[in-house]
Amino acid sequence: MKSLIKVMIADRDEDFRMLLKDALETEGDLRVTASTGNGAEAAVLAEKGAADVIVIDVILPELDGLGVLERISRLPAERRAACVVASSFDSREIIERAAALGAKFYLSKPFDIVVLAERIRQANTAPVRSATPETAPSSVRISTASPCRRSRFSWRSRRRFMVSW
Repeated sequence: MKSLIKVMIADRDEDFRMLLKDALETEGDLRVTASTGNGAEAAVLAEKGAADVIVIDVILPELDGLGVLERISRLPAERRAACVVASSFDSREIIERAAALGAKFYLSKPFDIVVLAERIRQANTAPVRSATPETAPSSVRISTASPCRRSRFSWRSRRRFMVSW
């Protein structure tokens, strides 16, 4: 039996957060323990250890997603949640900055929910990296993938962003 992975969702769109919560919790091993539309609140929840993995958008009120990643990167490694960025803002500079701040994956919206669930599992098992020049990513690989469909939860995208170390 797989262990339960606690997930926090930080996205300014409440409807999207609810849809994502419903979709992830059908997976069985993923439980959404926190949800917020505010970056400052996301940072506080992350510092309190509300989740094992944080799914975060770049565009958030009060404190943007990169600011949240920066605050998380300053936490001791044993208290640092893994982060998966899911955003429609997909500039190469932002993706590289997110990776340098410790994001495990960057998915461009819209995305396939099955891919997100798998990235959450992978991020939860990946070793924690510090946000230092020695651990910054060497490149960002952009690959294409065929979208797949899963019940009513289908986020389609032809582009997938993967960070390579």
